[in-house]
Parts: sequence; C-alpha cells; structure tokens
Amino acid sequence: MSARPAEVVRGRGCGQCTLCCKLMWVDEIGKPGGTWCPHVVRGRGCGIYAERPQACRAFHCGYITTAELGDEWFPARCKMVLSSKETGLTALVDASRPDAWRAAPYYEQFKTWARQLIPKGQTMLVRVGARCFVILPDEDVDVGNVTPADAVFLDIAPGPVGPLYRVRCERARA
Repeated sequence: MSARPAEVVRGRGCGQCTLCCKLMWVDEIGKPGGTWCPHVVRGRGCGIYAERPQACRAFHCGYITTAELGDEWFPARCKMVLSSKETGLTALVDASRPDAWRAAPYYEQFKTWARQLIPKGQTMLVRVGARCFVILPDEDVDVGNVTPADAVFLDIAPGPVGPLYRVRCERARA
C-alpha cells in the first residue's frame, strides 16, 4: 500500500460496508472515531452523500485502492479499515472485535508492512478506539490512548545485533 492518490480497483466497491462511517474521525462534523456517524444508513451508505464532508469525499480505504489485498481484507469481513498517509499505514479496528488485527493473515501482513515502511521513515499503526499500537518487526508497542492530533514517532538507533527502536508520542496541546 502507498500514500499515492487513491484509485479505486476495478470491480471493488463499498457494497453494504459502512465501517469507515464508524471508525473514522470526521472533524468537520465533530464525529469521533469509533462511533457511528449520525448520517450513515447502515448497510446502504451515506445519508448525506451529495453534501458529505470533504474528509469523507477524499477517503478511500486500502481494500478499495489496493489490488493486492484479497477479499479477506474487505472491512465488513475483517472488521478493520486500512488508511494510508505520508506517515505510513493505519489499521482502524472495530472495538467490537478488538483482537481482529492479531489474527492471520492480518498480523503477519502488518509485520511485513512494518519492515517495508520503517526504512522509509514511516510507521505501521493499529488503532482500536483511542488505543494505539506501533507495529515493529520485533515487537508491538502499546502507546496507550492517542488522539488524531497527537503525533507518534519512531526513533531508530544502531544496536549490537540490529536496530533498536524507541516509540514516542507527542501529545497535541489543547
């Protein structure tokens, strides 16, 4: 997956999936992540589609834009929405299935992406509600509760048998 402008993979669509309408933060309408948007018509889509916020217009989940992902990555099935940005990849996980990201084949793929992203200065994050995990090649770091305005950084230093990773979070000022 990359942070390039999203193009929808031929033959893919949202169908009856509206999970992004639950998991995404939408500041324009004051919608926090992990709560259903008041405008969603579950199983059908956005009830204000023509007037939907810009954040919703611009968003396409990783399943819709990444041909290499199989049907097991369909958000309604895996209970995760993949989001790509310049800073890396984030898997937003439905709190009704908080450990979905740890199951096969997802966890193994997150580890692979972490190994690919780190040399580019990017991170692989998993968010379950406000709780955030940084996926590293050798461990997963629970950063605790993180808001969308907070910044998560990965510092890398040479170690005796390979790189040493240190995760830090800079909290947004109120």
